[in-house]
Amino acid sequence: MPATPRSRPTARPAAAATRAPLPRPIVRRGKTDPAIRSYPPVEAVRRALQLLEQVNVLGVARIAELHRITGVPKPTIIRTLETLMEDGYVDRDPFSGGYRVTSRVQNLSRGFDGTPLILEAARAWTVRLTQEIGWPAGIGFLDGQQMSVKFTTAAISPWPWPVSSLNMRLDLLGSAMGLCYLAFCPDRERDALLAAYDGERPSLTSEQLATSLRTIRRNGFARRIAQSGARGTQLVALPILNDGNAVACLCAGFYTSAVPASKIKDVLVKPLHDTIQHIEQDIRNLKSLTFKRPEQ
Repeated sequence: MPATPRSRPTARPAAAATRAPLPRPIVRRGKTDPAIRSYPPVEAVRRALQLLEQVNVLGVARIAELHRITGVPKPTIIRTLETLMEDGYVDRDPFSGGYRVTSRVQNLSRGFDGTPLILEAARAWTVRLTQEIGWPAGIGFLDGQQMSVKFTTAAISPWPWPVSSLNMRLDLLGSAMGLCYLAFCPDRERDALLAAYDGERPSLTSEQLATSLRTIRRNGFARRIAQSGARGTQLVALPILNDGNAVACLCAGFYTSAVPASKIKDVLVKPLHDTIQHIEQDIRNLKSLTFKRPEQ
């Protein structure tokens, strides 16, 4: 019998052997693990930032010194620095034979004070707070004549919250955050805020309001019924302090029927206070570049 021709094996696509790994999934809402990324780091970017940081620290940085500190090959250092020179972040100092940063590096830190810095320090701790107590928590900042909620953990709380809170603007005299901020901000700032206040004033005299704020300061927290549309809910707010003055407020919402008044300090105020201690420490750490996130 004639030999049956052997079938030619199907060639495997060349790309299959070197197929790039699929990107990692996008992080689920509420997760704060800094190790989770969608793609591997771009090493060229990491080297550029590392070198720019070292040039800034050294004042005048020479190639040999940068190589010794970073371990980056000298040709790579030269190419990176010349790229940074092209973009205006670094300049060559012909008198010292090294490189200096230019004033343009200040653009990299613009906006990283106040709200962004506090949010970076507070976000992971606030997530852990909700994981501990279950109730949604939020961080609010003074924005004009109101408090503005810039971060909330409502999405990961097992308790459904009846109103939206992210980016919500809260009245200074009608909210726990507002009263908390007024109680712990500097006297001059408080006087200016109250003088310019144009919202609905509660039925309190100036002296009664002052007494109320002193009580909040003595107790360490403010407590109010939640805004309209959230019946049966209350809010507790504590200040995030810098040099003894409020820079933001941490707030937790809860159902009145679930947490009796006698249990509020133990169930809510103490965990919030402990969380704020971590946040305030990490604000200081961030400013000294020793920031550490809580373990997940």
